Parts: sequence; C-alpha cells; structure tokens
Amino acid sequence: DTAIIKAKVGQPLEVTVANKGALDHNFSVDEFGVNKSVAIGASGTVTFTPATAGEFEFYCNVAGHEAAGMVGTISVSP
Repeated sequence: DTAIIKAKVGQPLEVTVANKGALDHNFSVDEFGVNKSVAIGASGTVTFTPATAGEFEFYCNVAGHEAAGMVGTISVSP
C-alpha cells in the first residue's frame, strides 16, 4: 500500500511486509540486494542500510505483479 518510503544514507531501514492477499508476494530492491519473499497470510521484515542517496524502485518480483503496479520508491536523502 505504500508508494514512497523515506530513508537516510547510513541509517538502517527496517521494512515490514504483510501479505494479506491470496498469492505469494515479494519485496525486492535491486540496488540494495533486497529480495524478501512473503507467503500468503504471513509477514516478513527486512533491514538494510542505504549507502547512496537517490530514488530507488522497490517491487514485487512475482511474475506479473510488478506490471500490475506492485511498485514504489525508496527516497534516500544524504
């Protein structure tokens, strides 16, 4: 449901993903090596520390989900 996540360079970012849907989902951010699968009815937490400022896409890498709009932006400030 979140389209923008704000973070700061060098500060840990913790993201909790709750899957309330009827299909498996995933939270991926290529630039930070994040790839967290979340089964139906489950939740998962991933923590990472952005080292670079900028705008980075997060998305669900389950086939067809990114194209269906399961994407957002992590905005990392200096």
